[in-house]
Amino acid sequence: MSAARRLQVRVADVVGGAFRVWVRSLPQLLLIAALAHAPMIALRIVASGAARPDSWRGVLGRALPLLDLVVSAATEACVVVLVLQRLRGERPTPRASLRAGARRLGTVFGITAILNAPNGASAVLDLFSSAAVRARPGAESLLASELTPWDVGVAVFKFLVGVCLCGPIAVAVVERRGVIASIGRSWLLTRGFRLTIAFAYLLLSLAAIFVLGLRDAIDLPASDPTALLLDVAGDLLVASFTCVVPTVIFHELREARESSGGEHLVEVFG
Repeated sequence: MSAARRLQVRVADVVGGAFRVWVRSLPQLLLIAALAHAPMIALRIVASGAARPDSWRGVLGRALPLLDLVVSAATEACVVVLVLQRLRGERPTPRASLRAGARRLGTVFGITAILNAPNGASAVLDLFSSAAVRARPGAESLLASELTPWDVGVAVFKFLVGVCLCGPIAVAVVERRGVIASIGRSWLLTRGFRLTIAFAYLLLSLAAIFVLGLRDAIDLPASDPTALLLDVAGDLLVASFTCVVPTVIFHELREARESSGGEHLVEVFG
């Protein structure tokens, strides 16, 4: 009976676990996120301001989304051990978490390249297209001028991948599997729980949109250094939370499989 109950992974388990880990480990998470995002922040400062599309600063600005995929993956890998330690009630060791993530970066980047292929393709196309650099519209015209069918397709694809293949980076770090084996493991782990994961992601996305909306509500000139600082602070705050969620889901799914005696289902990719 207890195994049957534990097999049910609830949205509250995911959302509540993610927020608890984030609040209790916020200083360590912010430190790791800041270390991982430091090159990104420096490049954003260099690329900020008006620049011709064919200038090196214009090219650099278009390359930032591609770099963001790499940095986000590295951040997630480097917090896996820290998050699991918090979930298990152990003393967190950020240095060990950083080392564990750094050792698996090659596999992590391989996973990121496969699962974010449309995002990467979009970023590469923008990188080599001078037309991709447009004036930033006002908030009232953002959707009308910026959102294209390609953008919608990429967002939907990313959401579905996040639901069906959740936690491959945690698999790679914890179980030391290869690129394809980690993706296969995450596919099998999420079976039967994908609606729960989808609903949890929707709730967490709304929370992130709310936080970023508060930041964007502060009307400052783009040239004001305070605006850049707010952007960086908001991005780090959101990054410190989003990097926690996949590992929390991985932990809940793994615990559910082990408790129900169904762990043998996810060993075929070993």
